[in-house]
Amino acid sequence: MRALAALLWMVLPVLAAPVPKEVKRPSDAVRIQGLWAYDAYDAGNGARGTGGRWYFEKEKMYSGGQNTTDKKGTPYGIVLRIDTTPSQMDITTDNGPLICNGIYKFDGDELRIAYVGSGVERPKDFASANGKTIIVLKRIPEVKK
Repeated sequence: MRALAALLWMVLPVLAAPVPKEVKRPSDAVRIQGLWAYDAYDAGNGARGTGGRWYFEKEKMYSGGQNTTDKKGTPYGIVLRIDTTPSQMDITTDNGPLICNGIYKFDGDELRIAYVGSGVERPKDFASANGKTIIVLKRIPEVKK
């Protein structure tokens, strides 16, 4: 009986300890929303640059020049898949057909995307290679009005 009491005396405090709450991270569909600027662009064919912007809103992406917050950039559809490693992104025309397939990852306020045209095997990594486009986007903070 004393052995049982001693065991309970040791185990009960552990069982009664509060369970730490799981930290909830916003979904990728939420994290990607807003305005992003090119930090780096490498088309894998020698073309490199910076300066463009992508604006994500719901399931659309608008690609254009320096000011795409007015959504006058070229519209595309996006589909994100987080059930793969790395996560996958499909870019479609505004009305549906696939034009690019790729992968993406977040790192703080940075979004790294590697993609190829439709009909080409999806990239497996973010290393620069001929035929694969690598884009590094930096989040532009929302201006409070």
